[in-house]
Amino acid sequence: MRPELVGLAIAAAIIGLVGVVDDLVGLRGGHKVLGQMLAVSVVIFTGVKFDTINVFGWTIDLGVMTIPITVFWLLGAINALNLIDGLDGMLGSIGCIVCGSFAALAYLSGQVQAAFVATAVAGSLLGFLFFNFPPATIFLGDCGSMLVGLVVGVLGIESSLKGAAAASLAAPAALLVIPIFDTSAAIVRRWLTGRSIYSTDRAHLHHRLIDSGFSNRQVLLLVGLICLLASAGAIASQALKSQMVALLSLLGVMTTLVVTRLFGHAEFLLIKVRFWSALAELRRSGHHHNGRQIEVRLQGSGDWNELWRQVIAAAEDSDFKSVCLDVNAPALKEGYHARWGRVHSDEESPCYWKAEIPLTAAGQFVGRLEVVGTRNGQPIGERIAEVGRLVADLEATMGDLTGFASTPNLRDSQAGRVVRPVTPVFDVTGSAGAILSPPAAVLSDSTVANRVANS
Repeated sequence: MRPELVGLAIAAAIIGLVGVVDDLVGLRGGHKVLGQMLAVSVVIFTGVKFDTINVFGWTIDLGVMTIPITVFWLLGAINALNLIDGLDGMLGSIGCIVCGSFAALAYLSGQVQAAFVATAVAGSLLGFLFFNFPPATIFLGDCGSMLVGLVVGVLGIESSLKGAAAASLAAPAALLVIPIFDTSAAIVRRWLTGRSIYSTDRAHLHHRLIDSGFSNRQVLLLVGLICLLASAGAIASQALKSQMVALLSLLGVMTTLVVTRLFGHAEFLLIKVRFWSALAELRRSGHHHNGRQIEVRLQGSGDWNELWRQVIAAAEDSDFKSVCLDVNAPALKEGYHARWGRVHSDEESPCYWKAEIPLTAAGQFVGRLEVVGTRNGQPIGERIAEVGRLVADLEATMGDLTGFASTPNLRDSQAGRVVRPVTPVFDVTGSAGAILSPPAAVLSDSTVANRVANS
């Protein structure tokens, strides 16, 4: 038996154990990554890695980057497939199509054992779908989703090799276009809105399709069709020995989803407005003090625009340097991000303060407000009081927008726990460049109410 298969079996046992523990007691993100790293290390130690890659006829020897790139690929596959497992039958359907396609790619590349493994996993997932198709009676959990991700990552390496030739990543990337696009969009969305990369939301592919009016089964049918089209392009590229076919297949899928606004359009707008904002910043000169802003609705239908106009008006009256309103309420299927900034000249004083405050409605976390301002010779207490008044007005308006009752406590019907409002505590240090920032928002033990969406 090849050492690669032995290594895969050991790594599968490790990743399965990590997944079981996570499903039973819950693990922190860092602990899960450590377990994944251990499994990935075993796979690499037994010889599964990228030594050279082929990019449109150019062979690149990775050298010292061999291990980092292989780790990145395998961890990416594990977590991408884990993240997309948020709907009955979703990962089972995608995994079955992807593994079946990898079997064809491995066969075309002469990797017979990899083809056998891919066929076995595809058959297992097909049988599993009979019980996981909505309404599901059994579920993969983190144990199953991470295990499938590990196997798919290894198959992506093995099936892309042909003898001792360099690996071609175009076909495997096309096969995994849905998990890759979904994960990349989540990273972009959270990074450009200033949220934690581990934060939860309801903006993944399956969430957006369901919010667009598709039923669970229609979502599976649509995603399955997309995967089949991408798989056809990947297999054709291998058969025709043309990476361009796979690349066009990958770009075609992503472009179609963005243009039809089924998925990725909000993230595209975030990138666009950030690009133009950065370009405008580079071109600014002199003492230009006009405000600049970006405003993107990530999901939902709430009238956050009127609320944002109130924020800008208050910021201009109080001579704030910049304000940012970020609404992230998964339970309400609402997401909104807006940022306004006054362009100051380089000669102005760098003496400023910053406050980041969690916004709540009846104790339910619905977003955050970030304010940056200059002291302008005023006592810092007066500036904080201005922010406090703005927050009070915002939370009153947000209570009306969200429909939450303005009661001091909110009983979470799902968790049966009382959620209490968060009172930010400011820490003032120094004078020039003083930072006012609250501690991390603690909603008692209520975050379950905001985590109905899979991260």
